[in-house]
Amino acid sequence: MKGWYGDKQQHSLASKGIRTKTLKASGRVLSTKYFELEDNVYIKCWSEKTSRGFRHLAEFYVDGELIESVKVVYSNRTWEQYEFESVIYRLLQLMNRPDIERDAIMGAVENQALGRVNDEMKTIAMASSLGNIFGTTDKERNDWKLRMIKAGMGDGINLPDDWESLSEEEKGTRLDKIIDLMNEGV
Repeated sequence: MKGWYGDKQQHSLASKGIRTKTLKASGRVLSTKYFELEDNVYIKCWSEKTSRGFRHLAEFYVDGELIESVKVVYSNRTWEQYEFESVIYRLLQLMNRPDIERDAIMGAVENQALGRVNDEMKTIAMASSLGNIFGTTDKERNDWKLRMIKAGMGDGINLPDDWESLSEEEKGTRLDKIIDLMNEGV
């Protein structure tokens, strides 16, 4: 039995004659992430393009030995807090071992994944705050802040229906609250 995508080396369980279900990358690999849980314990995740959509695959390793693997197939984009959330959750559900603390593992993965998201939020907040420097009027400052927030968040921000009827002072107050929340990592 060979290792993961591109590896020539056998997994340590295979060298002991134990067959494990290793997921092989068969489609076009779109992204890969490793979630280090502690020394020699990690989850390897990757996504692949398929003919009808894409799939997320995950493998759980302890001391280099594959413990469990799973794949989740999607035909449309996922609604997850962070990439690979669903496949990791499914992986931990499949692991029927009393020594695995699923909640602690999921928490550690979320902290790693959302830490990166929080860094991105802080970057968006910093760019938005530059509106206070570049703008000479409240309207220019607010337009800059909103433009930077939309550029960073995309469809992740929805303005209230009455946004255009608000005063520039009220718009500025609301945009500053959004920027403060992004800086706090909320």
